[in-house]
Amino acid sequence: MEFKLLQANNGDAIHLRTKDEKGRFYNILIDGGTGETYSYKNKKGKSEPGELKQLIEHIKSQNEFIDLLILTHVDDDHIGGILRWFEQD
Repeated sequence: MEFKLLQANNGDAIHLRTKDEKGRFYNILIDGGTGETYSYKNKKGKSEPGELKQLIEHIKSQNEFIDLLILTHVDDDHIGGILRWFEQD
């Protein structure tokens, strides 16, 4: 099992990846941090991908999915990144 805490500023975003006995990978995402965890504006005002967007793009590139999304509660520092993901993708 792989376990990663995403850079979520003052929020929480946790990715778990595990494999079953047939070798199929499963991805679990617990919370999504703030909106900036998905994307943010750099000092020049250009949009940059945050760790959540990078993770989602990597999962897609592996022909995998987020198999389980757990939202612990609706404070912005836990769902802001998920909301921005749904708005932009």
